[in-house]
Amino acid sequence: MPGSQVSGVTKAVVSGDQMKSLIELWKQDAGSSSKKRMLELQLSAGAASANRVSLELPEGTAALLSGSGIPHLSITTPLAQLSMDTKVIQAFQTQVRGAMQIEVSKIETAAMPVLVKTVTGNRPVLDLSIRHEGGTVADFGGGTVKVSIPYSAAAGEVRDALVVYHIAENGTLTAVPNGWLDSTNGMYTFAVKHFSIYGIGYNKQEFRDVSGWSQSYVTYLAARGLVQGYGADRFQPGSSMTRAEFLSVLARMSGDSLSIAGEQPFKDVIASHWYADIIHWASREGIALGKGPDTFKPHDLITREELAVMLGRYVRHIEYELPVPDAEGSLESFRDRSAISAWAQADVEQLQRAGMIQGTPGGLFQPKAAASREEAAKLLALLLQGMSK
Repeated sequence: MPGSQVSGVTKAVVSGDQMKSLIELWKQDAGSSSKKRMLELQLSAGAASANRVSLELPEGTAALLSGSGIPHLSITTPLAQLSMDTKVIQAFQTQVRGAMQIEVSKIETAAMPVLVKTVTGNRPVLDLSIRHEGGTVADFGGGTVKVSIPYSAAAGEVRDALVVYHIAENGTLTAVPNGWLDSTNGMYTFAVKHFSIYGIGYNKQEFRDVSGWSQSYVTYLAARGLVQGYGADRFQPGSSMTRAEFLSVLARMSGDSLSIAGEQPFKDVIASHWYADIIHWASREGIALGKGPDTFKPHDLITREELAVMLGRYVRHIEYELPVPDAEGSLESFRDRSAISAWAQADVEQLQRAGMIQGTPGGLFQPKAAASREEAAKLLALLLQGMSK
């Protein structure tokens, strides 16, 4: 879509007839292919230095898109690429009135609080919005938009410590748990449930006892505030985790409210304990069950198969579909597969097929062994990174 400069905005406008033609072309192409095809609208204005870009879609676009069967709508601009899933497209139909404008604007941080300027530095900060005659689209109906921003790591920057932050009007920073810098295409991609101001920041946490295969995973989670160390600079990667500790990380990842009404379902979880609301949340959402009719055993070390089940249930809770590579795995590759509890087999296999878990060099899964902090960090980081790819 060719753009032009209008009052300092690089703007492209799609007419109603153009939109109808594009959707018809998409249907013809999709009907001749076994693969799911997205519809991409590219604003090509030759404006690499643009500070604000806008793509206007005509009245009736929401209904056309919702009824088309298009699984993803991608908007590409010089500042960012926005990939919207089916739920977002469906949400347009109930919320949008008249034409809608999808806008991406660069934000100058000079007037923002010191913390914002310190964390983001010279990295991109963007304001994302979808406007229409009735206001703005604030609710994506549970859908997700993947945002990709052109960025290359500066000298000395560790990729896993790059974090996207949601920046509130008062300057409060909230880390987006997912996010991934693809060095091959120079794009930082993250997934969000609403539009606002987002900026790339840097938050490297140092642990003197972390090295080797787990270092990147621990760095990734610690940068986002999802895990903490012990003392000033120790993570204790080989230590085991309790059931309550693992759920606390999932709760932080979810962003769900933990203020839950009703009686605590487990008699061994006292309301004043730090994990009481977390376990109540996990029980309500079906992420973690007790070890009896009314006991949870929060201090028990979490086993490898329990971790797989809780993570599998969490994935279903957030309605995320794990990737399945062409070369699918199975429990048959584990020599101790018969030791995996029947209630855990499906989740263990799902995570293995997604390439997230492997056995020991000897081909064992060791389902009843306690999971270590670094093993948990790997699974959690791979899940979050996968959501951004």
